[in-house]
Amino acid sequence: MKRGNHATLTAAALITILWAGAFSFTMLFTDCSGSANNDVAIPRRTAYHRIELYDSTFSPISNSPINIEINTHALLQCDSTLSNFNNQWLNIFYPAYNATIHCTCSSVDASSINDVIDNRTSRIALNAGDFSSELIELSSPHNFNAKIIVTPDNAVTPIQFIATDHLNYVFSGALYFYNPPSDIDSVAPIIASVKRDIIHTVKNLRRNDRH
Repeated sequence: MKRGNHATLTAAALITILWAGAFSFTMLFTDCSGSANNDVAIPRRTAYHRIELYDSTFSPISNSPINIEINTHALLQCDSTLSNFNNQWLNIFYPAYNATIHCTCSSVDASSINDVIDNRTSRIALNAGDFSSELIELSSPHNFNAKIIVTPDNAVTPIQFIATDHLNYVFSGALYFYNPPSDIDSVAPIIASVKRDIIHTVKNLRRNDRH
């Protein structure tokens, strides 16, 4: 341990000496020329475009056998036969983010539920690839269980989820960026915002009595 501390101190001392030497050289250059060279360009930190995030306000979609609440600022596209919930699709588009949550809604029974869940889980793993992911497991008060997979380094599909009541329904989706950013840090606030929305959605899943 002492040897390690000594090595660190030696490196620090060497850096100090180098900086001191560089400062002395600059002062000498200034004294000889009468002024320091102020024309040297200094790189500036990259400034990312700030995107205004949507508020946390939600409303349920209509014509659905389960309660699905989405952000009120998002635009909804869905299959015309969504009320049947037989492998139907549902798109939740965020205009300001230029991103869409592509969802699939399925009616299941005891003979098909495991196959549907296995298929969706395999797709999630394929989309996540070799990137490190965060797994969030949640339950709604109405007997829906969900898994949310957040893969922040994946520029195309950074968030995915799957939810089921283990009886009748499987609801899953993935957030897609069709023009992935060159620097994922620039969209980190968007990922956090959509993650918040998905958590709200799965926490409020329940069967609609009218169905």
